[in-house]
Amino acid sequence: MEQRARCREQKADVWAARLEHEAMKEQVLNTGEKSKGKLFRFQDLEIWKKAIEMGNKLLDIADDLEKKRLYSFAEQVRGARLSMSNNIAEG
Repeated sequence: MEQRARCREQKADVWAARLEHEAMKEQVLNTGEKSKGKLFRFQDLEIWKKAIEMGNKLLDIADDLEKKRLYSFAEQVRGARLSMSNNIAEG
């Protein structure tokens, strides 16, 4: 019974943190670039553009790995390729 109560408390804490994060994000968007007439776009970040370039290079490396019959490693490299830019976009 105690374990269920602790689990419920933890879930409530997680939801509270999520709501706080969303409120902070909304506040930043409302007071930041939007007031200047421009919305924030992660596609404009230089680091995101570099992650896309690096991802394209990793795709070439994965193709070379497949030629050497390193299929599992090639798939891991392909997954990492997308992970970088996606993590930057998510913030």
